[in-house]
Order: sequence, then C-alpha cells, then structure tokens
Amino acid sequence: MVGEIQAQIHLALAICAHDGFISDTEVASLRGYYCGAGKVTEEELETLVDDFFEHDFTLEQLFAAVEDKEFTLGIAAEAASADGLDIRENFALERCRQFIAENSRGEV
Repeated sequence: MVGEIQAQIHLALAICAHDGFISDTEVASLRGYYCGAGKVTEEELETLVDDFFEHDFTLEQLFAAVEDKEFTLGIAAEAASADGLDIRENFALERCRQFIAENSRGEV
C-alpha cells in the first residue's frame, strides 16, 4: 500500500472524527472511493482505520503528510458529509484550507 493513500485516509478520518466519532456511513464513503477505485482492498482499509485509532497525530501532522492536499480535502469533505457535516468537521476542513493558503503565501 502506498504511503500517500495511507496519509490521505488518515487525514480524512481525522476530519471525520472532529465531531467526536467516525460513523459507519463515513467509513462507507471512504470505502466506496478508495476500494471502488482499487486503491486499497477492504481489508487494507479496515487496517488503516484501526491504525488511525492507535496513533495520536495532530491534524497538522496528518495534513503535512499528504501530497495531494486539495484532492484529499475533497474526499474528506464528502466522507464527513455522508452523515451530515457537523460544524466541528467543517472547522477541521477550513483549518486545512487555511494551511494551504498559508503555504501558498510562504507562511508555513
């Protein structure tokens, strides 16, 4: 499994978790994209979800690990919205978009 895919999934999970939990609907959304596109198997996705809970990375650390940031935020927004976009999830998405803006200005 490619490290970029792991980084993308972990960031998406972190955004989804900002409302206090990751729902089955959110995981199903990620499964639909990543497994449906052949990027990971369902077993690999479940391992990545389990692995996410074993670490205590910050949103900033997870964001920094992702190369294709805009694409990943789109997938994360779709997953977080799958069960209704909570204001805390939206806040996490906006923080990531702010990281992109700061980076483009050379502030990060």
